[in-house]
Amino acid sequence: MKKVVIGMSGGVDSSVAAILLKKEGYEVIGLFMRNWDSTINNDYLGNPDLNNDICPQEKDYNDAKAVCDKLGITLHRKDFVKEYYDYVFKYFLDELEKGRTPNTDIMCNKYIKFDMFAKEAEKLGADYIATGHYAKTEYSEKYNLNFTCLATPAEGLSGRFVAIDRSIYGKIKGVTDKNYYTNSFHVPVYYKISVKRKMEIEGKYHKLTNAGHISYVELDGDTVNNVDAFEKVVRIMHDSDIGYGAINHPVDRDPVCGYVGVIKDVCPRCGRREGEGVEMQKLNCYDCCGR
Repeated sequence: MKKVVIGMSGGVDSSVAAILLKKEGYEVIGLFMRNWDSTINNDYLGNPDLNNDICPQEKDYNDAKAVCDKLGITLHRKDFVKEYYDYVFKYFLDELEKGRTPNTDIMCNKYIKFDMFAKEAEKLGADYIATGHYAKTEYSEKYNLNFTCLATPAEGLSGRFVAIDRSIYGKIKGVTDKNYYTNSFHVPVYYKISVKRKMEIEGKYHKLTNAGHISYVELDGDTVNNVDAFEKVVRIMHDSDIGYGAINHPVDRDPVCGYVGVIKDVCPRCGRREGEGVEMQKLNCYDCCGR
C-alpha cells in the first residue's frame, strides 16, 4: 500500500483531501506544520487572542487532531517557526519596506512546503505528499493532462526583467521607464480605476488559472477604521469570482521596539513618538517579558 503524507491544517480542504485519499486505498498520515509562534515572533497584539484560552495555532492543531482521530489517521506535528520567520516573514517585511506587495505564497512553497515539509514527509516514509490545495480543469481530466495554468505573479522577477530589458533597449516610455513590469493579469496600479471595475476585469481570469492566482486591492488606511468599506470590498471580490483576493493596507514598523502594525502618532507597544527614544530598561522588558 502506497503511503501519502498529507499536510493537515484543521480546515475543510485538507480534511476532505484526507478522506478522498483514504477512499482511494492509500495509507494516509497527517503532518501538521506549526509556522508561527506569537511569543517568539513578538506578535504581542492580536495573537494570542486574549478572549480564548489558547492561541490560534493551538486551536488549528486541535482541529486537525480531531479530524485525524475521526478518520483513524496518525497526526505528526513539526515546528517550522524559525524557518518561516527567516525565509517568509522577513521577506514580507523587506518587500513592504521597499514599497512592493509581497507574494508570501511563493516563498512559503519554495522553502516550507516543497522543502522542509517534503523532507519531513520523506522521513515518515512517504511515497507521495498531498495538501488540501488542488488544481484541475475539465481538459486535464478529459485528456489525462497533469498541468493547468498558474497566474501567481513572480514579483521579484518583474523588477529584474525590466532592468535587463532597459540595459538592452534603453529607456522606453511606458515600457522600461519604471522599476517593474505589471505581470500576470493584473490591472496596472497606476491606472485610475474603481475597485469594482478592477475586480470585474481580473476575476474573469481566475477561473482559467486554478493552479494559482491572486488579485490585490490596495487601501490607503487601516481597515479597522472603516469596517463597512472593508466588507464592501470583500463582497465585490466574491461577486467578481475572485478565487484568492488580498486586501492590503499600510503596515508600519517601529525601528526601536520592533512593533509591526499600523502606527498612528504613538507606537502602541512602546508609546514612542517618531524621533523619540526608549529607555533601555523598557526595551529589555519587551524582549524578555513580551510587554
